[in-house]
Amino acid sequence: MKWLLRAILASSLVSLCSNQASAFDWDYKDARFDLSASAILGDRAAFESWRNEPLNYIKEQFEGAVNVAPELVGVHDPVKKAGFAIEQIDLLFPHVAQDGADLRYTVAVARPDNPNPDLPTIVAINGHGEVGGEGSGQAPTTLFDDNGHGAYLARGGFTVVAFPNTIHAPFADLARRVDYSIIWARLADLALTRIKPLLNSNPDYIGLGNAAGGLTSLVLAIVRPDIKAMAANGAFFSLEHTRREYRIFTHPFCHDFRAFFSYSALYALLAPKPLLIEEGRRDGLWLGYGASHPESWFSGTKRGAISDETIGAYLELKQIWMKFGSLIELDIHEKGHEDVDTSAFVGFVQRVRAASP
Repeated sequence: MKWLLRAILASSLVSLCSNQASAFDWDYKDARFDLSASAILGDRAAFESWRNEPLNYIKEQFEGAVNVAPELVGVHDPVKKAGFAIEQIDLLFPHVAQDGADLRYTVAVARPDNPNPDLPTIVAINGHGEVGGEGSGQAPTTLFDDNGHGAYLARGGFTVVAFPNTIHAPFADLARRVDYSIIWARLADLALTRIKPLLNSNPDYIGLGNAAGGLTSLVLAIVRPDIKAMAANGAFFSLEHTRREYRIFTHPFCHDFRAFFSYSALYALLAPKPLLIEEGRRDGLWLGYGASHPESWFSGTKRGAISDETIGAYLELKQIWMKFGSLIELDIHEKGHEDVDTSAFVGFVQRVRAASP
């Protein structure tokens, strides 16, 4: 009887692991890009030699994800807020979604009552918290709540352009060959190009990605030359953690880059553009603070990860940015996962502007 019980248990474990493998591609046999010692510790030429292949890979995936320019459907009347107004711009991507369906896609633009024409435009992308997990192309607006980071920036004179993110179901088939963050970045790229004439005259942009939006913003900033710098909040953690501890049941691959062994290798492709990395000490998702119970959609980390996964990876990247004499900063703040440290971000923007030729 004991051997039969053991056999049944073993069979159940195999079945469970098989289900995880089919949903989450655990073996990552196609992963091939990681930072080499020479790329980190060598000279600039060694880094640039390493960068060629992964950068070309990202660009090929990006350009091949979506090739349809969106149509401008309409512009809503501005909604007045304290110190700024929000304008929603409706776009339509024809026949790009699952089974040839159209994708309706709405961008939110916050225009300050007292705009500062010398400030760059902020390209803002939020994460899963914006839409309760599953986006469908709707305008992101929670960052413009009274205490949101978008509202803070708009009241300070910045024009803030917010793009949808975390659109899983309409691209489930495409995501089998192109990583979700790359798909979302490509949609934002085509939308930004389409609405550029409707924005202010400042041609420079700075990306601000929050949570899952940090990785989408990263891809966008890597590929677009008009995004001069970027900041990522709550999106700098171990890729191995994503694969082994972050339980993605409803949207497999959403934080993953299957050809990369680490996020550090992906962030390195942004060099030499200025980069700010923000991470909160109370970030329950990545740092183990108040993690959820294991039976929930997310099981939490087993330990705080600031030292190794955050500071350690940052120090690797700092070695690369030093080769170019470029700005890279790490801000460990006292907030949670989706709480942007706005004062640190504004200070970063000021230093980026001061360093510009």
